[in-house]
Amino acid sequence: MLSLAILEHFRGRGVRPPEEKRITAGKPSRRLPAPDKVYLSLLQHAGTPCTPTVRKGDRVIRGQVVGEPSGLGAPVHSPICGRVVAVEPYPHPSGQLVPTVIIENDGGDSFLPLDRSYLGDTSMPEAMDPAGIRRLALEAGLVGLGGGLFPTHIKLTPRSDPRPDLLILNGCECEPYLTCDHRLMVEEPHLVLWGARAMRRALGVNNVVIAIEDNKPDAIELISHMIRELPGFSLRVLPSRYPQGAERTLTRTLTGRQVPSCGLPADVGVVVHNVGTAAALGRALLHSEPLLERIVTVAGDAVREPGNFWVAIGTPIGEVLRQAGLKEAPVRKVIMGGPMMGLATSSLELPILKGCSGLLAFTAEQETLAESLPCVRCGRCLEVCPQGLAPVRLTQLVAAGMVTEAATNGLLDCVECGACAYICPSRRPLVQYLRQGKAELRRRQAQQPAGQPTKQPVCRDQVSA
Repeated sequence: MLSLAILEHFRGRGVRPPEEKRITAGKPSRRLPAPDKVYLSLLQHAGTPCTPTVRKGDRVIRGQVVGEPSGLGAPVHSPICGRVVAVEPYPHPSGQLVPTVIIENDGGDSFLPLDRSYLGDTSMPEAMDPAGIRRLALEAGLVGLGGGLFPTHIKLTPRSDPRPDLLILNGCECEPYLTCDHRLMVEEPHLVLWGARAMRRALGVNNVVIAIEDNKPDAIELISHMIRELPGFSLRVLPSRYPQGAERTLTRTLTGRQVPSCGLPADVGVVVHNVGTAAALGRALLHSEPLLERIVTVAGDAVREPGNFWVAIGTPIGEVLRQAGLKEAPVRKVIMGGPMMGLATSSLELPILKGCSGLLAFTAEQETLAESLPCVRCGRCLEVCPQGLAPVRLTQLVAAGMVTEAATNGLLDCVECGACAYICPSRRPLVQYLRQGKAELRRRQAQQPAGQPTKQPVCRDQVSA
């Protein structure tokens, strides 16, 4: 049981939007057939796009690498056998044109497994070589499947100062509608725990805390039973509140440690991984399978058969929605991700990416466009911000072009959870302003003259020091 002192920071913070999870949480997941064509974006991770390793006309098999990272990143693998029909720029959910490998399915069933020979003893995760686990995470193309998209092998590399002492497995899944992590914990808990044990080994930590919100009683019961014989593992049941699963918030809730401004949980000795990432690592360890597919929640009032689906990476989202019974005529909006942090799509031809946890399709009855009104200075956005920021002040600075000043007031600490926009009675696009401010900071940084030292972002801790 968590003490009230530890939970105090979150009291009054965050919001409680309607969960809308019941309709998909209790349904077994389904595996969709491989599509006729996949669109493998070479930007599916934090960092720069991968370099293509195939050309038009090449034949590839399932599991083959089609893109290698040129810096920070993770490789991209083909989820099907087929012929490369194009390597060209293609629309990305971010709105950019990104290099993409397009493969036409030929129905073959050949598979190229991952090499696991460098893991050493593979009978138990605790006996595996830590460097081998990190190498496998890289070669499997693993990234944070909770939406962070940071390459997993880097997060599994322990710092020397401070040394990590705790691994948190994030099973909160606090976004409305989304239940893919919930179903994963219920249907494949052995993969989740096998991956978590390997993560613990790679990081060299003794303790693992699995955090699950209290609206998932079946997952809580199952995971609780399975970790009884795992020394160092514990389960924490947290109250349902958005954004409970944000890694900074989760770190503070479970440990009382405050992640510094512009910092990461690793700065206070904590590493946070999503349960989906752990399951993907477990699948690579047990089945030699790279990240070729993921589980996606498909819901919304424009879908006849909502549920969770295993989908090949690169499948067009329109194909996934049609498999779920999309009512095409009245669709007003389609969101990739959850309703709070997801992105509205401009086309049903966009592909499923590694970080896509949900597809939500809404009719005009559910998706209403409210006119943005002037700020009434009610202060609600300050009350709910989990990072203790002043969103109204930050948006004013961004709107005035004062993005450097916004950074000194915590702009870069914003996790874009959307709690401020949700609670705003004037329906102001607060998150959009904050994203715009961050993009402007990146643009200014990129335009610095060659040869000049790169300016580091200004953080609140630096200002107050």
